[in-house]
Amino acid sequence: LSTQHIGLLPMPGSKVWKIASPLKRSEYLACGLLVLGTKHGGHEVAKSSPEWMKLFPQKEFHKASVEWLNEFDLNDLNHLSKEVRSYAEDHCSWEKTVSQLIIALHESVKET
Repeated sequence: LSTQHIGLLPMPGSKVWKIASPLKRSEYLACGLLVLGTKHGGHEVAKSSPEWMKLFPQKEFHKASVEWLNEFDLNDLNHLSKEVRSYAEDHCSWEKTVSQLIIALHESVKET
């Protein structure tokens, strides 16, 4: 991951990915990678999407991703990467990640 700039999260919004995707997302963030993915609760980090994260509806993902990548300014990459890493340090500790996983598992058990 250290040689990459963007982490991809193309997984759909199904129940399993809403639980598993946040772990992959946090891995990308901890590496300072910008995130590009499909829009669903498992991928989102905040109500308003930060500049370093782009999430698109599943049906628009391919086209919108290409458009965003074509507009992307590589000069801002180092600055954004530092922002991503700082966000991860403040918001993506294992304690926070595991607590969300436990909540999702409890909700899943209630549904069955």
